[in-house]
Amino acid sequence: MLLSNAVDKWREGHISNWEYLTTLNKMAGRSYNDLMQYPVMPFILADYVHDIIDLRDRTTYRNLKKPMAVQDKKKELYFINHYNYFKSESSNANTTSSIKQQPYHYASHYSNSGTVLHFLLRLPPFTQVFLQYQDNNFDLPDRTFHSLDTTWRLTSSESTTDVKELIPEFFYLPEFLLNLENFNFGVRQNGEVVDNVKLPAWANNNARLFILIHRQMLESEYVRENLPYWIDLVFGFKQTGKAAVEAINVFHPATYYGFNVDSIPDPLERAAWETMVRTYGQTPRQLFRSPHPMVAQNLSADEIKNIPVIKGVKGLKWGNYVGSPSREFPSIVWSNFYPNLVASLVPLVTNDVFGLPACTSLLLSYNKERSVNLVNEGITLLGAALLSWGHKDGIIRIKEKKEQPQVPVIFCPLADSVTVCSTVPDCYLIWIGLLSGNILIFRYTFNVESGGVDIDNEPITLVGHKKRVTGIYLSQVFGFAVSISDDNNAIIWDLNEMIYVRTIPSIDLPLNIVTVSETLGDIATIAYNDFDNNSVLRLHTLNATLVGTVFIKERVTAACFSNAPEGISVNVIATGLNNGVIRLWSTWDLSPVSDISNSVINSPIISLTYSYDSLHLYASVSNGNVFIWESTNANGTIKTPKFLNLTAIN
Repeated sequence: MLLSNAVDKWREGHISNWEYLTTLNKMAGRSYNDLMQYPVMPFILADYVHDIIDLRDRTTYRNLKKPMAVQDKKKELYFINHYNYFKSESSNANTTSSIKQQPYHYASHYSNSGTVLHFLLRLPPFTQVFLQYQDNNFDLPDRTFHSLDTTWRLTSSESTTDVKELIPEFFYLPEFLLNLENFNFGVRQNGEVVDNVKLPAWANNNARLFILIHRQMLESEYVRENLPYWIDLVFGFKQTGKAAVEAINVFHPATYYGFNVDSIPDPLERAAWETMVRTYGQTPRQLFRSPHPMVAQNLSADEIKNIPVIKGVKGLKWGNYVGSPSREFPSIVWSNFYPNLVASLVPLVTNDVFGLPACTSLLLSYNKERSVNLVNEGITLLGAALLSWGHKDGIIRIKEKKEQPQVPVIFCPLADSVTVCSTVPDCYLIWIGLLSGNILIFRYTFNVESGGVDIDNEPITLVGHKKRVTGIYLSQVFGFAVSISDDNNAIIWDLNEMIYVRTIPSIDLPLNIVTVSETLGDIATIAYNDFDNNSVLRLHTLNATLVGTVFIKERVTAACFSNAPEGISVNVIATGLNNGVIRLWSTWDLSPVSDISNSVINSPIISLTYSYDSLHLYASVSNGNVFIWESTNANGTIKTPKFLNLTAIN
């Protein structure tokens, strides 16, 4: 993506602040692989002490027009005097140095290896790197990252050497705030043990909740309006020259992009400057030579209703998706009856949805250049095929074209049988769960010349479950798979390496349904037995940390996540019940959000999916009907995507 394109997309509201800042960091040479040039994100929050905050209150935020070191106006004079002192020393001194020492406001930098390791101290392998820097010792407890409020106070007002900004993990990774490895960081002088990072009261001592709220703060109207000023300081025209001096934003000359240490002929002097470069960090490459343009369009439309999300935080946005509390109650905009039951629903990136018969999986790959017309619906694909299992002979069959018959393609072990087969568009893997608990993985490719599918002869076998595999979900976005079983366990596997990662703590019930959030990577599992209608919904992070558990009086027969953009949305888990009701649960704390129901639907929901943009919710019912729900959005009516029924293809 060109820089000008990124600017335009951000200004018009097509990408979020997070996406834009991530893009700018990449273009400025910042990388997660280099601690000295780690991606830099702005300090945005200024209130870590009140029990209640309001995201619409401008005093909640840091002043993005000024560097972190001069958030308190009383510190401005100190750094101005500091700059003027070095300026006068530089002009008066008789130096033998091969390069002229330029004046600067700050000897330290807002981003360097020390800053990154200070924040990521609790998270291996950064812990080990930190110990290498400190001669295998942790820092003094009072200097260790222990409190967000303390970090803010030191950086913004109390310290003249601490000028740090934030790192990206503050907006997506709660684990770095937790001492999950139980490291002994010691005791502060006030007697307080340094353990987990102390969070603001409004975060309810919950690191995951803090990160989710903090992400919405990053996308707030205030930050969106004022972010150009911060970009001017870090990536823009106020980085150097007269504008930098006037903005009190000049750092040590060794920190600037393009500073060439090799040009210094004297070896001792060169070594000294190399040490400065390694110590101080590096200013991002300058991307803008003039003031950054202001925002032209807000990312999200105004909320129709202002419904609270959690206690202690006002102004959070539910977002725009079917069932969002901030939108009008959803209505059915399309329905149809199919004699062949639609057992599963598959959303496409085109925003349309495929309906599949029982014991059937879809192999699909997108391509913008070469197209194959599937069932005459005009979807541009590299290739598509249907896999079916559950045949009496235990053989998995494939149907590559509408006019061709099914042909045998995968022969499973004779003493075992297929219980589930899982695929996902644009992921060339077939995951097969067996009655024994084993999982077989076959790689496949679309043969462009023949128009068929080539499947490897030898599968990879994963051994973890002890009983029948009841479900497999593949998350290509986060690179992992989750399998569930009658042995009450859910196992997380690496989707790329196809190896075991971890097991989610078990429950005393067989697991029947699993689904994964494509925006957060959270894992929802449904458990129930055959003796009653009660169900248990559990939500875990991708690191298997329990978010919450809900006991549901009805039988849950289907589930999916909404996938509205994070930062401007609080997504939900939609659960289809055996009475035809769709019940929504907040992904933040599993609190009930609402029930979506209609008098014409009183049979079990057997499959649920949101469209790719989450503006439509598809439901397949056990009586053969398929329904599409829609919510009114701020722009009025929206186009209803297509439903492509594949159940009639045999």
